[in-house]
Amino acid sequence: MGSGSPQVVGLRKSRLITKSILCLLGVLAGGWPEALTILTTRDPADRSFKVIAAGASSHRARELRRQGASNRPANQDTEAFWKLKAEEGFSFASGAWLDLGFVQAQTQTRILPMRTIRIGLNPTRFSESGEVLAEFDTSTAQRHSRIVLTATGPFILLQSTCEEGSIPIAFGEAGEAFAFTATFGGIAVEFPSGITVSLITNSICIAPVASDVLLAVMSIRRRNLNRAGNPFEPPYYRGVLEIQRATGLGESGLRLINVLDLEEYLQGVITNEMPASFHPEALRAQAVAARTYALANRGRFASRGFDLDDSTLSQVYRGVLSEHPNGTAAIQSTRGLVVVRDGELIPTFYSSSMGGHTEGIEWIFNAPADQLPGSNAHPALRAVHDGDFPVPVDLLSDEGALVFYSRSWDHFDSPQRSGNSRYRWVVTRSVEFIAERLASTRGLWLGTILDVIATLRSPSGRIAQLQIVGERGTVTLQGWRTLRDFFQLLNSPSAIVPRRDATGRVTGFDLYGGGWGHNVGMSQYGAHGRGRSGQTFREILAAYYMGAEVVSIEVEASEKPNWVIWRERR
Repeated sequence: MGSGSPQVVGLRKSRLITKSILCLLGVLAGGWPEALTILTTRDPADRSFKVIAAGASSHRARELRRQGASNRPANQDTEAFWKLKAEEGFSFASGAWLDLGFVQAQTQTRILPMRTIRIGLNPTRFSESGEVLAEFDTSTAQRHSRIVLTATGPFILLQSTCEEGSIPIAFGEAGEAFAFTATFGGIAVEFPSGITVSLITNSICIAPVASDVLLAVMSIRRRNLNRAGNPFEPPYYRGVLEIQRATGLGESGLRLINVLDLEEYLQGVITNEMPASFHPEALRAQAVAARTYALANRGRFASRGFDLDDSTLSQVYRGVLSEHPNGTAAIQSTRGLVVVRDGELIPTFYSSSMGGHTEGIEWIFNAPADQLPGSNAHPALRAVHDGDFPVPVDLLSDEGALVFYSRSWDHFDSPQRSGNSRYRWVVTRSVEFIAERLASTRGLWLGTILDVIATLRSPSGRIAQLQIVGERGTVTLQGWRTLRDFFQLLNSPSAIVPRRDATGRVTGFDLYGGGWGHNVGMSQYGAHGRGRSGQTFREILAAYYMGAEVVSIEVEASEKPNWVIWRERR
């Protein structure tokens, strides 16, 4: 059945019945109203990736991908958490996706107070057998071909937005599923009875009618970080859901948007970005960073009807499935707090660990791209020695950098302070590997590789530029991402030591380094170590973001979103 009056299900409250009857009478009278490695080599000898920090075990980035998650929930097992991160990648919020544009830093006055946020939910890509191929299928630009929804309790479908005055379409009880597809000029709704009604509308709202009801999306899957094996499951969401027909030029399908309180959104974010087992003060620092990012970047996807998405293109959000008491406590205890400098929100970049020293943004995400360092220095994102003792060596010298990055010091992100197994590492790369990489990535053949020479260092001592010398010429490589990707490392290298055979011929190079990530802003393991050492979240944030100030942008509790009014008037 493709048209006609919808079957209204689950009517229990007299006021809702009355509204539904009025709605149906309106339809009969005039119709529906229009509504608005990562170590991949061919030579087994090149798979050497040993961690040289005291107390650390061997970890290779490719192994992290291949092994996947352990059987323990990621919210209980730090290594399981980082293995999942190796699979999904770090988020745009961390600073890891600057090729998609810079994380915004907007002025703090007038625009900051915000009660709700709109999150675009990506579809999941499945195989023909139902296996999850992509948890967040961002290639679709957040467009769904079909959406199936239900709830844990009574809920209502409203034509158009979730604001008071929207017209009820139907009511559902716990477990009753509704399906939605796009039609020419509207949205088709399949009711639990099997009846399908095509509505001339561009949006439908699904809202709970009780404060403890969660909405479930049965047509997508998200990892449950609180369950053994971290399985993919249908996610549950707080707030309300809006279904919008994609109306852009050449677009088709539906977009699914979770509209909810900012603080409740952050509860579903924080332990996707930092292990729930980290120190409470580190989690509080991460909470403030996540809130700052959300406020600074709201409206980034305004052309698609929402503020941020739920994937690594923003910051990972899995709804209630990934909430954890430790993360929720961190959000609630820092409610409304953000990081500013001189009245402006700071780009709160972070990554897993920095190996004892962070980096200025102009050395990592340099702009212009062919200038190193770039001209985009930020006063809050400076190079910071991550310890409570002086830098022990000259980091700008080859000798000093080798000493610094080949030994374990008492840094806040060291194994003894934070349990970080990627604080120090060394990778062996054969001359054959380097020659093959030049040929495959740059189309260059230099003959036998004779030497690799560091020609420029950043303030942290990491190599920013180097020369590869071959029999037929020399090539220069520069930039953190270029060097990391070329040698397939966890980070850019900091020291290079040649290997020679008995005849003195160079056979390869040992590349020393520290940490995992881009090195700008807050070290997450460093924050964990600082928390263990007695520092508060304010001290942690001040340590990594120079001149930073933690301020409150909390709005009055009486400023409730309109969809809450709907629930309270049921």
